[in-house]
Amino acid sequence: MELADAELSGLCRAAGLDPADAEPVQRSVNHTYRFPSAGVVLRVCPDTPRVDRLVRTAAELERLEVPTVRLAPGFDQPIRSLGGPDRRAPAGIRLTSGFVQPIRPPVPPVPPVPVAPVAPVPGRAVPDAARRGRRVPVPGQPDRAADRPDRVVGWAATVWRLLPPAPAGRYPASDLAGPLRALHASRPAVDLPDWDPLGPVREMISRAATPAVPFGAWTREHLDRPGPAVLAALRARCDELAARLAAARWATPVGPVHADAHTGNLLRTASGEPVLADLDSISRGPAEVDLVAAAHAVGRLAGDPGDYRRLVDAYGFDVRESEVWSDLRALRDLQLAVHLLPRLPDGPVAAELARRLETVLTADDAAIWERYPAMT
Repeated sequence: MELADAELSGLCRAAGLDPADAEPVQRSVNHTYRFPSAGVVLRVCPDTPRVDRLVRTAAELERLEVPTVRLAPGFDQPIRSLGGPDRRAPAGIRLTSGFVQPIRPPVPPVPPVPVAPVAPVPGRAVPDAARRGRRVPVPGQPDRAADRPDRVVGWAATVWRLLPPAPAGRYPASDLAGPLRALHASRPAVDLPDWDPLGPVREMISRAATPAVPFGAWTREHLDRPGPAVLAALRARCDELAARLAAARWATPVGPVHADAHTGNLLRTASGEPVLADLDSISRGPAEVDLVAAAHAVGRLAGDPGDYRRLVDAYGFDVRESEVWSDLRALRDLQLAVHLLPRLPDGPVAAELARRLETVLTADDAAIWERYPAMT
């Protein structure tokens, strides 16, 4: 979906912000804008139930004093739009001046799927969930329902306190240690979903297969491969990793995880305290998954090994020593190779995306990637 200027303006007005003051930060899956005079950031994303969960989770983490970005006070969040007053609201939606308030009936809880208890491995911790015979929150058998993106009615926005950007583009990976330790030790009183790393991957692949995305023409130009064959290979990689992760023995306890903890999601407060941003993916999973991005960046993105070592020393665990590391590294490759598929780029970004897809398709462990520039 593309965010039209009229939709952005409507969301701004609903929040009491002047659209003329919006300074774009990034336009990708989500769209982020600074409003320096108001001291806030407006973050716009497709309107799904995830947005409501994000608001509840952010408020609970603030209550627990976990070092994360904070919702801006004084706003009724989330803010919703159908994209303009001319669009008709679907059933179950109340429409007022182009903005909507969902009327959602309560959803009955889904009972957990029982599994046999997992026997402990000498020298390796077994997650509490597995020890009690409950389902461990990792993907199992391929779920084709996950290929279907959440039904999108329009756009939703959340408003956050404005924090200064990193002076050199990114803060060091060692800054992740404190916020991650605090998050992993927290016990938020909200219903967190199970960690689902392959659900968003399948969603990106599914969206690339829609008629709105010229995926076949793009792959012929940039990969010299037919689009359907590329999508089939990516789905097969998802299935393979799902099976391997379902059988994984995790070294760390199951609890709250950020699930997208990389240096691009690090900020600092005015007093210099590191905080985690981009809280959409917070879920329940094994803590080691939050160390993958930093470890992956050392090899794949030519990151600073000394900075990663400082993260390991401060956090107290090196995910590269986990028996699951090779699968987690492959998972990170796949995640970073597909997240731009619904909005195919051109120019240098297209060349980098093609390199990443070729890496995954050929299982090239030695390839070195470059970071994408911010897309505004």
